[in-house]
Amino acid sequence: GTFADKNAGTSKVVTATGFALAGADGGNYSLAQPAGLTATITPRPVTAALAGGVSKAYDGTTFATLAPANYTLSGTLAGDSVLLNSPAVGTYDSKAIGTNKAVTATGLSLVGGDAANYQLSATTLSAAIGTITKKLLTVLGVTAADKTYDGTTAAGRRGRRRPE
Repeated sequence: GTFADKNAGTSKVVTATGFALAGADGGNYSLAQPAGLTATITPRPVTAALAGGVSKAYDGTTFATLAPANYTLSGTLAGDSVLLNSPAVGTYDSKAIGTNKAVTATGLSLVGGDAANYQLSATTLSAAIGTITKKLLTVLGVTAADKTYDGTTAAGRRGRRRPE
């Protein structure tokens, strides 16, 4: 038998052909091919995952910037037009610096001409792909003071001293 098309759906028409009678008395009968057949094609399960690395300098937030390269999709059939929507925003597990930090992406879905033929296993992903590094701070407004040679490497500073 054959379905009317390849796409997932319920109560899809199935055409059955090729039935034949055999045996010594087969010629005494006529055979009508089955008609009115329907069946369901269920969407194929596919799995998405987070991959690669996500990194930023400490900024006091849990905001993570993701790229399409941070996502993988497995289980699709060759030639089908189906992709993950690859959200560009995710979240770190905390705002603190560290490596192998959990990053979570939400709102995942499938897109493309054949997306309806697939079922995404999860719409939220989390993986230890994040790094938050220390933020570099620059000290401003400091100058070195000139001094008279005194045989040491000690440097003074300009500015007012607080009374002790």
